[in-house]
Order: sequence, then C-alpha cells, then structure tokens
Amino acid sequence: MDKSLKQIAFVIVFLVLFSLIVYTGSLKRYKDSIKNSLDMATKAASLQIDTDPTLISQGVFQIDPARAKQAFITVMALNMGFTEQQISDRLINFSVVNS
Repeated sequence: MDKSLKQIAFVIVFLVLFSLIVYTGSLKRYKDSIKNSLDMATKAASLQIDTDPTLISQGVFQIDPARAKQAFITVMALNMGFTEQQISDRLINFSVVNS
C-alpha cells in the first residue's frame, strides 16, 4: 500500500473509534439519567404514607399503594419527559412492600 492509502485508512479507523467513544459516553449519560429518575420516583412513591387515623394511632405506618403508584408515575414522567399515560402503559409490575 502506498503512503496515501495508509493515511486514509488511519483517518477512517480514527473516525470510527472516535465515534464509538462518543456513542458510549452518550449511552452512559442516558443510563445515569434513567437511574436518577428511577431513584427519585421510588423515593416519591415511598413517601406516600397511608393517612388512615386508625393505623397512625396504632403506630402503623404503611404506604398507600394507589397514591404511591400515582406518585411514581408522575415523578417518572416529569423527569423523563414523557406523559403520565406513556409511563403508565409501560409500567409492568408495580407493588408496594409494607414490612
């Protein structure tokens, strides 16, 4: 191979590797964004305490499943830039664990 073909091959390889590095970086940022959104939505759901006076007077603090699910969907939609309906449609398994 002559010198000019080697230089062209080097430039092509360089551009391919550079684009892979940029793509990998953008995937990591997107993954971190999803993780942070999930963390915030989970925290919002866990703060939805059942306000039944009977339970509270007995010292029982439980998460209200309906309010928790709605809080999760609302916060997730706000953070990810989707509508609540889009998040709700993709929510496969939501359960509250009161221990």
